[in-house]
Amino acid sequence: MIATGGRPVHPKIPGTDLPGVHYLRTLNDCLGLAADATPGSMAVLTGAGFIGLEVAASLTQRGVQVTVVETGPHIWPRFADEALARVVQEYCAAKGIEFRTGESVTEIQQQNDTLAVLLKSGAVLPCNFVCIGVGIVPNVELAQQAGLTVENGIVVDEYLQTSQPGIYAAGDVANYVDPLFGKRRWVEHWGHAEYSGQLPAHNMTGARRPYDLLTYVWSDIFDLHLEFAGDEQEHDRVLLRGKLEHLSCIMLYLKHHRLMAYFVINGNNKDLPHLQKLIKSKKDLSGRETALQDPTMTLKSLLAT
Repeated sequence: MIATGGRPVHPKIPGTDLPGVHYLRTLNDCLGLAADATPGSMAVLTGAGFIGLEVAASLTQRGVQVTVVETGPHIWPRFADEALARVVQEYCAAKGIEFRTGESVTEIQQQNDTLAVLLKSGAVLPCNFVCIGVGIVPNVELAQQAGLTVENGIVVDEYLQTSQPGIYAAGDVANYVDPLFGKRRWVEHWGHAEYSGQLPAHNMTGARRPYDLLTYVWSDIFDLHLEFAGDEQEHDRVLLRGKLEHLSCIMLYLKHHRLMAYFVINGNNKDLPHLQKLIKSKKDLSGRETALQDPTMTLKSLLAT
């Protein structure tokens, strides 16, 4: 089984190899970042995805002045709409994080004992250290040397077996078939890594168990607890259950009247199994849109009707 994982993307801009420029992937990365995160210091973070905001929140709580630079128009540009992003971004800003959206870093310079981050707009952000969190790339070199099929990760079948019988791949490096959404995916989240590490162990010892996990991710940002599952890219309608402005709600992503994904902010964990069942069952929710948005209606009751 090949489980070589991924490595952080290193942007091709000058200065990313300077002392004080961090990536977050390993324990040593974490320790190095923590050592620089002294109260009163200044940090610039590039990337406003889950990792970027988690790091920004943690540093802020350690007394660091944090500026987040994001090339997209708002935080979470890969999956969040403007309304959701705006509310969470405003919440983080009230906690002390400064955001520079629609911006990109062109260079990082050493200036005596500090760093300076140069932006495309011409702005210069002085700081003590930088953290870059703009994604990862799969470590496919071993698979390529072995002659396995590689395309945006190591291509595997429903049993996580590669193009070569007897060789399996798991975790961040696997390009697998998602049976729920009928397409290939490459997922770099903890739940998928854990599950896909266990599945080949069964299949390598004689079982024939196909992949059937509903992929999910969770995150904690200050006092916000976030739960997400499914494929939000497959939707033609988004419904809101609860109050977004109260930061206690569920975003429901539907396609052809079927639930494809959910995003929960400070929700009730008892709702999660029902949401997962609605996705897995591919239940037709035509005419149930009002009930879906009504917090007084239990999600369990939607499964029964």
